[in-house]
Amino acid sequence: MPDIRKYFPNSKVTDWTGGSFGAGGGSLEFYGEGGNVNIFEDPAGQLWISHEMVATGNFTVKKGSGNINYCIVGGGGGGGGSPSQPAPWGVQIHGGGGGGGYGEWADEPVSVTGGPGANGVYPIVIGAGGPAGPPVHSAPGSDSSAFGNTRNGGGCGGTSLPANSGQPYWTGAGDGASGGGGSYNQWGWSPTDLVNAGAGNTPALSSPEAPVQGHNGAMGAGNYSPWGRGGAGGGGGGAGGAGSAGSAGPYGWYNPTYANYGFGAGGAGGVGKQNTLKSASGDYYGGGGGGCGTTQLGLDPAPYRKGGAGGAGGGGNGFTDPSPVPWAPTSASPQVENCAGTANTGGGGGAGTGGTAGAGGSGVVVIAYKA
Repeated sequence: MPDIRKYFPNSKVTDWTGGSFGAGGGSLEFYGEGGNVNIFEDPAGQLWISHEMVATGNFTVKKGSGNINYCIVGGGGGGGGSPSQPAPWGVQIHGGGGGGGYGEWADEPVSVTGGPGANGVYPIVIGAGGPAGPPVHSAPGSDSSAFGNTRNGGGCGGTSLPANSGQPYWTGAGDGASGGGGSYNQWGWSPTDLVNAGAGNTPALSSPEAPVQGHNGAMGAGNYSPWGRGGAGGGGGGAGGAGSAGSAGPYGWYNPTYANYGFGAGGAGGVGKQNTLKSASGDYYGGGGGGCGTTQLGLDPAPYRKGGAGGAGGGGNGFTDPSPVPWAPTSASPQVENCAGTANTGGGGGAGTGGTAGAGGSGVVVIAYKA
């Protein structure tokens, strides 16, 4: 589009030519095109134009030169999940996917004669979110890049696989911009490195690119009890904070007949990072996915069988095992399935049980400049 006004046919800016909008003499001296375009006013009364780049393409400067502020968010990692119950005994304990890497820059100069081709065209790459498990394992998110900078995808969530899968009993959570949440070594076998939590800020950013692009995932938990075992996956790390560990244990106060049943509550995904590049109210990006919560044979009342919440910034909620319990409360926890990370936030996928894991959310690049 040759004219920025076409982006805002219903805007409240009533005079585009009388000097009240844009710099100086009555019209925009600098603007670009590409992505989803928005205009907003910050608390100081300054008007901003933003471009939300949701797919690989170009940001093109159409007029003049100026400085932009921008953020890059990588794709979120897929949540852990496997297709069937592990044998001979056990529960599925899967971790949430890590959030996509986050970076923010200010005062980047761009112009109609800038970019790799000296023609005002700046390539933008948007990383895809990682697929969720099954059949074997989830996958990490892909990298996003713009203006010579890159932010990496989030790590995949750990899984506990069926004994007859032909694979190891566990596949470890993946390292990444933010690490995936881990499983739990419920059989106590070696090698134990397959039940790790994923490390964040991987590959490590070199100085002076601090702060880090993401944080660690957390470990899962399990419990053996007379009335079945419970398990919970760890939450994936987020761009703004680490994931939370899963919790599991025996509880007998609810129904004396079924004392010491196992329960599992998934860990929450780590919080993402917030900025005001797209709107004055602020938006979060790169939240981690929640870990799953599950029990063996359904011997657990619903309040103690729940998936972890996804982190602010698009992280998907962990799955809550839906096994029916005849004597459980009628107000059972919500049974949430296919908890994908939100598209174009870099949110990690929520962990699942039995094929219900969520994929990671795709990344995004957001560009803003003064109108």
